[in-house]
Amino acid sequence: MNPSADRIEEVLSTHPALAGLDGPARAIIREQGRIVNIPAGQVIFAPGDPCTLYPLVLQGSIAARKISDTGREILLYRLNPGDSCILSTAALLAGSMHEAEAIAETDLTVLAIPAPAFHRLIDASPAFRQIAFSTFATRIADLMMLVEDIAFHRLDQRLAQCLLRLAGEDGVVRLTHEALAIELGTAREVVSRLLREFAARGWSESRRGQVIIRNRPALERLASPL
Repeated sequence: MNPSADRIEEVLSTHPALAGLDGPARAIIREQGRIVNIPAGQVIFAPGDPCTLYPLVLQGSIAARKISDTGREILLYRLNPGDSCILSTAALLAGSMHEAEAIAETDLTVLAIPAPAFHRLIDASPAFRQIAFSTFATRIADLMMLVEDIAFHRLDQRLAQCLLRLAGEDGVVRLTHEALAIELGTAREVVSRLLREFAARGWSESRRGQVIIRNRPALERLASPL
């Protein structure tokens, strides 16, 4: 008996992405799926790791990132409740290793479907294929937008967009310069220089571990495409 069976049954009944699955697909997930709890900060997989499961996030957040040989990082995407990981999907479909890293940003609860069960579902369930490939297509589109941003948009514009997107209702972005650099795929020194320029214009103020927006309209004008 699967010790996660009761929780999985609840997920199958309430999760929007899984509610339309056919009976055989639900039976596979009910029998072979596992509910896994992962603490914040744990690396879920790293480059070169074999892909052994298909994860569906139930609670919490995962950051998928690429790290260069020199130690620079770029955030590829985040996974939130209801999301699945295209890095895992791609590795499972190709029978290859992971190409990037995923880390738990918060405490996580994940529905983990082992690789053999994933392949059975892909082969036998049109509804599951639709779920997996639809998510895959959406994430690929997000990655294409990321490439476009990095290649064609000015970094000061992207930083303004990032600050506006991440600010709380109080206008505070609770991230370090290093974390903002990872969000933008650049170096911490570049972000710090730009934030000094923003501060000199009265647009923002940097404090330890946070950035306070002081002139939202000015940042919105910078963030808007010409």
